[in-house]
Amino acid sequence: MVNRSNVAGGSIDEHRQIKLKIPELMELEGMGNEKINDYFPFHFCTRENIQNLWEDDVQQWLKFKIHSSHSISGFSKVYTKDFYKKSLIKKGEFKYGNSINLVKE
Repeated sequence: MVNRSNVAGGSIDEHRQIKLKIPELMELEGMGNEKINDYFPFHFCTRENIQNLWEDDVQQWLKFKIHSSHSISGFSKVYTKDFYKKSLIKKGEFKYGNSINLVKE
């Protein structure tokens, strides 16, 4: 969670780490040539109530940083995704598979 504070001469971004239910390193299935059109969603879960932490869409946003590496070559990259609207967070259960729609709230 990023909280921005306006100060004289600019702004300061304060980053607060939100612990995941599965905090250790995860191995996700890669995309082979035969799976080029498949969609590989992964859901990150936390026990913290993000709705309560996120008080203001103007001065706060959620930032995901994912570090990935290739198991053979060792090539790695950091991916960053920012979510600026609290309304993007949905509570519920997802259908197994490649759907991102909630089946039960």
